[in-house]
Amino acid sequence: MKWRRLFATHNLVAASAWASKGVIAGSQLFGIKLLLDILGPDQYGIYVVIASLAGWIQLMDFGVGNATQNGIAEHREAARPTDPVIASLVFLLPALLLMFGLALVTLAVTATSAKMAFLQIAMRPGLDVLLTSCCVFFASAIGGISYKIWYAEQRGWWANLFPALAALMGLSLLLAARTTGYHDFLGVLLLFHAPPALLASVILVWRVVLVRTQVAEALRLRTWKPLVRRASGFFAFAFSSALVLQLDYIIMSAYASIYDVVSYNIISRVFAMVTILHTAYLNALWPVCTQALAAGRRAEVESLIRRGIGVGVLLVIGFYGAFVLGRHEVALLLVKDASVPLPAFTISLMAGYYLIRAWCDSWAIAFLSAADLTPLWLLVPVQAAVSIGLQLAFVRSFGVNGIIIALSLSFLLTVAWLLPLLARKRILLRG
Repeated sequence: MKWRRLFATHNLVAASAWASKGVIAGSQLFGIKLLLDILGPDQYGIYVVIASLAGWIQLMDFGVGNATQNGIAEHREAARPTDPVIASLVFLLPALLLMFGLALVTLAVTATSAKMAFLQIAMRPGLDVLLTSCCVFFASAIGGISYKIWYAEQRGWWANLFPALAALMGLSLLLAARTTGYHDFLGVLLLFHAPPALLASVILVWRVVLVRTQVAEALRLRTWKPLVRRASGFFAFAFSSALVLQLDYIIMSAYASIYDVVSYNIISRVFAMVTILHTAYLNALWPVCTQALAAGRRAEVESLIRRGIGVGVLLVIGFYGAFVLGRHEVALLLVKDASVPLPAFTISLMAGYYLIRAWCDSWAIAFLSAADLTPLWLLVPVQAAVSIGLQLAFVRSFGVNGIIIALSLSFLLTVAWLLPLLARKRILLRG
């Protein structure tokens, strides 16, 4: 029985996800060194600001990826064909492309006249660099829908293999650029980010083409309607989450030096490896939880959530211990002259923040799996307001440490205790 549990589909998917995300995280970390070598700390600071836009551009799938994943998982549990759900993307993808085009025009107009420090820094390499970068980030966001489809089909090992291969391709191109002395800012950015974006986009087009004969059936069954309804909920949650998690660089750019931004980026990138691995595990659990809820196995869902929390805590503790002990070596490895400090106190604050995230992200899976997003719609905007207010208040006095403290407090004061309370009341203990 233990062996059967060990080799359950979601555990195999999680294991492949960890291997894949480990490759991706390692590529991103080594990519920091290559980018610092190629661009230098000042140009790398500008790259960090532009790359932070990727978190916002990820919103431009408007929740369609998550809605598609849940729709496929529910169709599988009910033994209904899933191809019409995928075929619904034929109607939705052109709409997403149109909305991104409008957003890009708005950004172009705003960036040329804005007084925001963030946009002024992002505009230094030129408007063409900023807009091209956004297009690459959008291709990555939309292409990611293909990986959600594989996860829903419980073939997540494919969704883990291809991003890892693409990350290695980007890293190899960066290595070649450093070797040849190539240092054009836009070219370097494209070398690193274009392979994952192009590969994911090609896979998505291929998946849609495979079900082209089901488009009429999707139109007859109106499978696109529940996708749109659910996608709007996922988007609202994702947007509110971005207000919590994606404003740090925008706020820092107005109050911190480029070197402080680079230091924060390196520390957060190291701990982002925790999020990458933990999210990979939670993504593998997500469709399993959806099917368990559809079958009424609610105790199983709480057990999976607690397992997710345990995995997250172990990851944070492991990375924290290794990072504190080896921070000087990390600094020397990534920055040739060790001109960017990596303070132990800042690392400790970041570890505490990621412990809180491991708890909250695991409990959020209950609501995402049940497509019951109402509590998240209500809680996360409140958390966002708390986070923004505290970040603006603390960054002036404590610098980047103030950003981390503010983010941690925004979780502790809101979702850290309310998510488990509401999950049990609305989902896990429902009759």
